[in-house]
Amino acid sequence: MHSLFRRRPRLYCIIVPMFLFIIFAGSVSVAVAGPQIKYGVVGARGVVLQDAGQGEKQPVWVEYNEKGEIVGKINVSASARAHAVAISRVAYLAYAAGDENWIPDPSVSLNENISTVLFNSATRQVIFASENNIGPWVAFVSVDGADPVGSHRQKTLFGYDLQDSLTNPVAGAQIECPLGGNGVTDESGRYGVSIYTYPSCFPYVETHAMYARMRFNKFDPDNPSGYYYLFQPFTLIGGGDLDVCSAMMGPTLMGQIAAMSISNIASSSGVTNNFPVNFTVDVAMLSGKGIMDNTIPAFGRDIPLDDTISTAVTLADTTAYQAVKTAAKYIPPEAPLDHNSDGIPDYFEFDENTGVVNIWVDGLKAGEPDMTLQAEREPVPPSHSGLLASISTADLQNTDIYVFRVSNDQLMAARAGLDPSESSPYYGGGALKGEPGVYYKMLMRGPASFYSPFIDEEEILEWAKIINTADKSSGFSYDNIRPGEAIKVFLVNRATGYMGSAITSFGNLDAPSTPINFIPNTITMGPPNIRINVERHHEIKTGVTAGESKDDIIGFEGSGLTSDDYIKVTTEWTDADGSPLPPGLEGFTGRLAKVVDENTLQSTGSLANFEIKPGRHTEMIQLPQGGIDKAHYYIHIS
Repeated sequence: MHSLFRRRPRLYCIIVPMFLFIIFAGSVSVAVAGPQIKYGVVGARGVVLQDAGQGEKQPVWVEYNEKGEIVGKINVSASARAHAVAISRVAYLAYAAGDENWIPDPSVSLNENISTVLFNSATRQVIFASENNIGPWVAFVSVDGADPVGSHRQKTLFGYDLQDSLTNPVAGAQIECPLGGNGVTDESGRYGVSIYTYPSCFPYVETHAMYARMRFNKFDPDNPSGYYYLFQPFTLIGGGDLDVCSAMMGPTLMGQIAAMSISNIASSSGVTNNFPVNFTVDVAMLSGKGIMDNTIPAFGRDIPLDDTISTAVTLADTTAYQAVKTAAKYIPPEAPLDHNSDGIPDYFEFDENTGVVNIWVDGLKAGEPDMTLQAEREPVPPSHSGLLASISTADLQNTDIYVFRVSNDQLMAARAGLDPSESSPYYGGGALKGEPGVYYKMLMRGPASFYSPFIDEEEILEWAKIINTADKSSGFSYDNIRPGEAIKVFLVNRATGYMGSAITSFGNLDAPSTPINFIPNTITMGPPNIRINVERHHEIKTGVTAGESKDDIIGFEGSGLTSDDYIKVTTEWTDADGSPLPPGLEGFTGRLAKVVDENTLQSTGSLANFEIKPGRHTEMIQLPQGGIDKAHYYIHIS
C-alpha cells in the first residue's frame, strides 16, 4: 500500500507540467518550421466601371465633399455618360460667353456657390451642377451593384478578398521579404514569395516586414527612372518543431510523449501563416518638361511676325531679347519736281539708305544743291517685338509649377522655382541640358498613402509643405487628386513671363502594367496671353455735345490729357489658346512707368503697382494726379 501510494505522486508530478504546457501550446496557433508561401496583391485606386449595356462599361459619376468623401451618386444616362465632362463653373461660363451656340440651361442654377458643372460635351447640356466636387467613382475594388456612398472599398485594400476584382492592379512590382525569396506581381497584381520559419520547440509570434518596389519614369537628365517603396508589416507565427522538442525534452519516454504532443498540436492547427499581405498603392509620379518658344498666343495671332524675328529660343549664358530689325524704307520723291515753278523740272538725287534728297532747281547738277530734303518713310506694319532670343540656365530655373484640378479649379500643388540640387528623388527639377527648357517631377499622394505604420503626422505635414498643397493640416481629411481626374499643369517662368500648360489625367489607368507615373505632353512656354486696353474718360468742353462724358481708346503711342477725368486700364489674361485660367493661378504685376534713363523704367503715381489676375479686370487712374506729368508712359508688366 505504501509503496504503491508513493509512486502515484511521482506520476502526477510528471503529468501536470505536461498538461499545462499542452494548454499553453494550444493557446497560440503555431506552424512547423521550413519554407512557406506568403501571398497577396499590389493594387492602386482606379475608376469603377459599371455595365452600360451592350457589353460596354462606363464610369459612375459621384459628388465628393472637401474631405474626399463620396456624398452622392449622380444619375447620368448611358448616352450622356459617354460624353460627360466635369469642369469648373468659371470655365463653363467663360466657354458659354465665348460661343453663341453655347447657351446655359436656365433650369440649372449656376450661382456663385456652384463649384463644378458636369455637362454633355456633345450637346453642351448641363447634366448636373454641385457645390461639391464632381468626379468618377474611384476605389481599389470594384463590386457589381455596390453603392459608392459610404463604401470602404475606396480607402484601402484592408479586408481585400481574393475573389474581389481590383480596379487598377499594379503588375511588375518587385516583392522582397528578408525571411526568404523574392517575387514579382503578375498582370492581376498578385504575387507569391517563399518565407522560412526557423525551428523552435516553443511557440513564438514575431513581427516582420515585406516591401514592394515599383519603378517610375521621370524627366530627369541624370536619373531618368526611380523606385517607390512600400513597406508592410506582417505577423510570423512558429514553433512546435518535433526534432527541437525531442532534443529539449530528452530521450525518456515521458519527454518524447511531451515532444510529440506539442508537434501534434502544431500539425493539427494547420498552416497559420496563411493570410495575405496586401500593398495599397496611392501615389503617382507627375513628371514632364517644358520648352521655351516664341509661339504667339491667341490674342496676338492677327498681328504678323516680322521676318527678322526668330520663333526659336536658344540656350545661352545670358538672357537676351530681340527687336524688329526690318528698317522702314524711305519713299523716293515723285518726278517731276519743280520747286521754283519755272516750268523746268528740278534735278534731284535720292539716297535710299539715308532718305536725303538733294535738289537743283535749274534742272542741272551744278555746285552745291539748292535745297536738301528728308524723304518720308513707308509705314511699318505692326509686329511683335521684345520676344526672347536666348535664355540662361539661371533664368530657366526660375520657373514655377502649378497643378490645378480641372473640375473645380482647385490648386492641388505648387512649387516656386526649380532646384536641380534638391536631393529628393520625388520632387524637384531644373534646366534641361543643351536646350531652352526645364524638367519637373512631383510625387502626388492619395489618402491611402498615409495609412502606414511607417508614416507619422510629421511626415504628412512635410509632404504638404514641399508641394504647397491647399490643406496642410492632414493628408487623411483632404480631397486629394484621384485617378481618372483631369488636371492642368502650368509652368510659369518668372524671369521672362513665358508660360504654358498641358492637361492630363491623374494616374495610369489605361496601362496598369507600366510604372506608377503620368507624363503630360511637352509644355510649350511662350509669351503670356495678356491683352491690355487703355481708355481715357473725359468731358467734352465745347460744341453741341459740350458737357457730355466720353470714352476714347488710347492706341499704341497714343496719348491722354492731364485734363482727363481718369484713365481706365483693362487687363484680360487667358491661356495661350484663349481658354480661361483658374482664378488661383498666381499672376503678374502691372505698373505705370516712364523712361528715366537708357533702358530704365521708373514707376510713378499712386498706381505704381496693380495685380494682373486671370480673367478680365479693370484698374482706374484718377487724374489729375501728383507725380504724373506730360511724359511718355508705358504699362509695364513683370
